Amino acid sequence: MDARSNVFPSTGRSAAMAHAFVSQSGIDAAIQNPAGVASLPAVAFAAFYEKRFTISELSSQGIIGALPVGKGVFSACFHTFGPLSWRETEASLGYSLQLSPKLSGGVKINYLSMKLPEENAQLGTASATVGLIYKLLPSLFIGLNIDNPWSVALQTSTFENNIPYKIQLGGHSKISENFTVSAEVEKLDKEPVVLKMGAEWEAANHFFLRGGYSSSTTKLYGGLGFSYRYFTADLAFGLHQTLGVTPFVSIKFNLN
Repeated sequence: MDARSNVFPSTGRSAAMAHAFVSQSGIDAAIQNPAGVASLPAVAFAAFYEKRFTISELSSQGIIGALPVGKGVFSACFHTFGPLSWRETEASLGYSLQLSPKLSGGVKINYLSMKLPEENAQLGTASATVGLIYKLLPSLFIGLNIDNPWSVALQTSTFENNIPYKIQLGGHSKISENFTVSAEVEKLDKEPVVLKMGAEWEAANHFFLRGGYSSSTTKLYGGLGFSYRYFTADLAFGLHQTLGVTPFVSIKFNLN
């Protein structure tokens, strides 16, 4: 299996929408599409956690930070997956910019590492992420994100592993002031193309309900969120029909 195969991180908000998030903006976008960070008006932080199929050894966690500087926004992410004995780690630094009133772009440089306990080795390599978001209409956006279009393989004399590429293309529309729908297609290296659809409803002031469907092995998603002033908390669940439930949780602080 490729390193990091299907281990791309996610916040609670994007997970609840079945990860159909490539055209959306905010601190969550730092790990979904760096172009979505360009519109952040102030410093923001986030922390997230996922326990895949409720198995501790398959848990992942990370932190995100974003800092507007001049016309652009710098972002940094750190994410780990797995136990200490064979942990995979990703650290990235990104820059996002509003290229025009309708177009935003972003790039990230990523450093990926993994432990090989059987060889007592720690391997590392670098890759990149590029993304764009375009505003077609006041309430309609499309996004494109490409992860790892190039990378150097992780290898030793007896081991070689390529970092999988991932391409996402999709969009979202605000049907009304408090209801958003999104759709996306994703191609992960040698895996089949995946269709993802999600929705978000502000059911009451500061309170959000979310749901989504994916054609991947984990098909159904749902969750909720609470946002008040500087603070946001999101909870999500993904359901695999054989392996069970994966919970996601994240907290965010926006100093605007």
